[in-house]
This record gives sequence, structure tokens and C-alpha cells, in this order.
Amino acid sequence: MRKYIACALSASIFLASITLAFAAETRIAVVDIQKIETESDAGLAAKEAFSKEVEARSKVVSAKEDSLRLLENEYLKSREGLSPQQRAEREDKLSKEARDLKRLRDDTNEDLQKKGMELHSRNIAEIVTVVKKAAEDGKYTLVMDKRQAVYAPDSIDITQKVLNMYNAVGKASGR
Repeated sequence: MRKYIACALSASIFLASITLAFAAETRIAVVDIQKIETESDAGLAAKEAFSKEVEARSKVVSAKEDSLRLLENEYLKSREGLSPQQRAEREDKLSKEARDLKRLRDDTNEDLQKKGMELHSRNIAEIVTVVKKAAEDGKYTLVMDKRQAVYAPDSIDITQKVLNMYNAVGKASGR
């Protein structure tokens, strides 16, 4: 019986020492990926370029809306003096223009949404690559998104370090 107790005690001490050894090597960090995406040089440049594209596309849609509005006003003013056939032709033209405008709006929104998602995905992929490099350099066992943690002290937040690394990578690559 003494041998079993001694053996169990030895095994417990051995397991406790292994656990402490592994605990000493575990390093955990958090990073705010959203902050990096919005505050990095690449993120700011991408946002500006995307905003310019949205503005340009909006101007095209607005011009089409103005054109349709003008046609509607012309039709309403001259409707009384038109023959039934001319009235039907103008109404068909207005309907076609309205459908074209709706299609243009839908296509524009879909294209912009798709481009926004592609841009976001590309930025996140680049940021994750930099986070991995920072984790390897800092010998972190686990790095997680700060928004996913219930609590994380500022002492384990490496967001600024990753942001600086990401900006440096962008400058080195000419982004």
C-alpha cells in the first residue's frame, strides 16, 4: 500500500511540474483586427479609393435619375395634347427608362457590395499574415481577435505593434 501511495505521489508531483513547465511557455495576446484595418495606411488608402468609386458610381445613377425625371416632366406637360398612340409610346418609354434605372441601381449596389467584400477580405488576409509574423517574433502561443475575448488586459494587446508592422510592410512593398 505504501508503494502505491508513494507512486501516486510521485506521479502527481511529476504531472504538476510538467503543467507548470508548459504554463511558463504559454504566451497569449490579443489584437484588434478591425482597428488595424481602419487605421492602417493601406486601410485608409483603400477606404479613400472605394469612396471615390462609390461617388463616381452615384453620379452615374443620379444622372440617370435626373434624365428620367426630365422625361416624366415633359410627358406630364404634353400629355393632354398627345394622341392615345403617342401617349402609349411615351408611357412605354418611361416604363423602360424606369426599369433601366432600377437595373442600373441594383447592378451598381451589387458591384459595390462585392468590391467592398473583396477589399475587406484582401485586407484581412494581409493583416492575418502580419499577425502571424508578430506571433512568431514574440513567441506567442495564441493570438486572438480582441473583440472575441470577454476580457483581455491591455498588457497582452499587441494591436499597435501589428499596426506598425503592417504599415512598415506596406511601405516596403510600395503600397
